[in-house]
Amino acid sequence: MLEMLGETLPLAIGMALSPFPIIAVLLLNSPHSPASAPAFLAGRLLSVIVLVAIFAALADYLEVAGEASTLVSVVRILVGIALVGLAARKWIKRPGRDDDVELPRWMATVDGARPGKSFGLAVLLSVANVKELLFSVGAGATIGSANLGLAGDVVAAVIFGVVASSTVAVPVIAVLVAPERMRGPLDRAKDWLVRNNGVIIGVVLLLIGASLIGGGLGSLNP
Repeated sequence: MLEMLGETLPLAIGMALSPFPIIAVLLLNSPHSPASAPAFLAGRLLSVIVLVAIFAALADYLEVAGEASTLVSVVRILVGIALVGLAARKWIKRPGRDDDVELPRWMATVDGARPGKSFGLAVLLSVANVKELLFSVGAGATIGSANLGLAGDVVAAVIFGVVASSTVAVPVIAVLVAPERMRGPLDRAKDWLVRNNGVIIGVVLLLIGASLIGGGLGSLNP
């Protein structure tokens, strides 16, 4: 279990550093709808856990069926290659120093969203975002190949989800504890993330992709 958690930790940290969920929860930290940001956190945590548990159970089933050692390694390599490709795309499309940077159009509807919509947005960001989905596939493949059984897969998925959601949890907790004091610092953090999200995502994807490729190639060796 500890060895497997060590292998999935870079993936969990990579998902935690994904800027868009952090920006979204910062936008939702509004005094007009105080339950929206916690609802987003709940949706984020639940969707990550469920996705990773599903992929882990699938990989675990393939291991038991005698199909998987090679297949899981190939999946990890392919996911790694996809992440490196996304990293290159993000780097090429990063804005110049003097370019204006705007939030994606869908984020214009985030500010003031009610808890139900906030929960659904968190699920959507985890399920429909290719980058996030690749992280979940990579983590699930790694967990499933450890042969922990269904209960072990779920425990590992919960631990992964907690780490992956930690950067969303921090601003939610900060606003609950000291709402007035934290508004200014969190607004500045949001502006910085909006400006630098392409570079952040590119670097994270490159590092995690390279790690998955290396781990997959290493596990292919007899």
